[in-house]
Amino acid sequence: MSLPACLMAALLARELPRLRVLRPESSHARSGENATLPQWGAFTRLSGVIVIRSLFAFGLVSFVPLYLVKVRGIPKREAALAVTAMLLAGAVTTLLGGRLADRFGRRAVLVGFLLPLAPLLAFFLHTPGAAGLASLVLIGGGTVGTYSVAVVMGQEYLPGREGIAGGVTMGLAIGIGGVGVPLLGALADHQGVAAVFPVLGALPLLAAALSVTLPGPRASLRREAPSAA
Repeated sequence: MSLPACLMAALLARELPRLRVLRPESSHARSGENATLPQWGAFTRLSGVIVIRSLFAFGLVSFVPLYLVKVRGIPKREAALAVTAMLLAGAVTTLLGGRLADRFGRRAVLVGFLLPLAPLLAFFLHTPGAAGLASLVLIGGGTVGTYSVAVVMGQEYLPGREGIAGGVTMGLAIGIGGVGVPLLGALADHQGVAAVFPVLGALPLLAAALSVTLPGPRASLRREAPSAA
């Protein structure tokens, strides 16, 4: 597992000189009509979306293998392969999500990827065999495919504070979402593994509803700065 990390560290070290030119302009350097104000309310709601989505993602990785093995009777090796396919689909869909966001808007992609997750999860639970496992691939794509879109939205809501936005959207919010997984585990211990999935199914619907309240990419993010006079 250390080999991919070492490879990426070497690639980043090689690219650092080129990446330095992408350093964002500080908020103090922005003035006049180009001045922007941070939208903390929108950023807070976006962070809530990320927390909910992360709990959903961690819950899937934790309990889908258990469900396949204990309820469906699938061998552990095949269950692990199903989860691997789900995560690989998410990695591929990340690129697709970025392209779609450039064309249709980030909020539209965020909502469009989250809404189908609950029906897909219900289809997986009620459809044994290859068709049900194939729905896991779509679930993985829809879950992970919004990660980069959410990060960019967070940075747009906090102009001049891209570091804070990135730290919260890629670190803190995701970590908080993972903290909720033990609660799902306690539910599984008391009610069985299958009892976790109705809760998981409600999460993307909640995240989608919260995403609808976010300002779109063409909303009035720029506001005229006070006159220097």
